[in-house]
This record gives sequence, C-alpha cells and structure tokens, in this order.
Amino acid sequence: MKQKEEPITAVISPMSLSDITKVREVGLKVPEFAVGTETPSFYSEEAMRKMVESNDCITLVARVEGDIVGFMLTSILPAARDAYIHAVAVTETYRRQGIAGQLIDETLTQLEARPEDCNHVFGDIQIENEASLKLFEKHGFQIGKQFNYIDTMLPRNKDS
Repeated sequence: MKQKEEPITAVISPMSLSDITKVREVGLKVPEFAVGTETPSFYSEEAMRKMVESNDCITLVARVEGDIVGFMLTSILPAARDAYIHAVAVTETYRRQGIAGQLIDETLTQLEARPEDCNHVFGDIQIENEASLKLFEKHGFQIGKQFNYIDTMLPRNKDS
C-alpha cells in the first residue's frame, strides 16, 4: 500500500464550464469509474455542462497552484431528500494528501446548508477499492451491503 503523504490544502471551488475539459481528462483516467457494462465509464461534456449549470448538483474542483488536481460531482434529489455522489477523484500525483477529504467535507457542508432538499447522502464504491471505502468511512459514511450494478441506456432498443 502506498504511504500517506503530508496533507496539502487545496483551493476548493465550484466547477465552472471552463473546467469541464480538464475534469473529463482526469475522470477518463480513473479505472475505478468503470462499471463493467457497455455504458461509457465517465460523463460526456454535455452531461457535465448540465451538472455544472444545475441548482440540484454540487460540482467542485480542487486546485493546487492553480491547476485542477481533483473534483467531486454530486446530484441532489430533492423529492427524496437524497444526494447521490457520482464521483470523487484526485490525480495520481496528489492522492493520499487529504484533497479528496477536503472535497467530501465541502460537499457535505453545502448539502447540510440545504436541509429542506437533503438529509441523506449515498454513493457506490467498487468492493475492491479499499482506499475509497476507508476514506468515506473516515468522513462518517457507513459501508453497507454489496449490490450488483445494473443499468440501461435510453431510449431502449426494443429489438432485444
């Protein structure tokens, strides 16, 4: 297991439209985002633009010396008062230095400021991704039962 580095304080800020290209570049390199189906393993530019522009999404970037080194994408589902963590990622060079934790903390702070919209936060982590499981446990998340990931793209192919 890689040794934990010294903590770095990143600048955490809302993602802007101009950040999308770099965030996608980082996200496309994260093998843990692959779900094992034919669905693309990371979000399209259009999907990310919609998230950034939505009041029901929290999209954050982490910067060190002005460079984007991580991000977090979360959707708020106000009717259910839930929030779903789509992704949190940090570039290889800056992992194990506290940046993902800073992104999680800021996301939770923003969600806590919206109690009428959200009182529960959840996400999915691959079973073998022990580092992420430990990270989220450290930030107050409980690890639940194991599930199989299922998905389909719309519109459905009626011929199958």
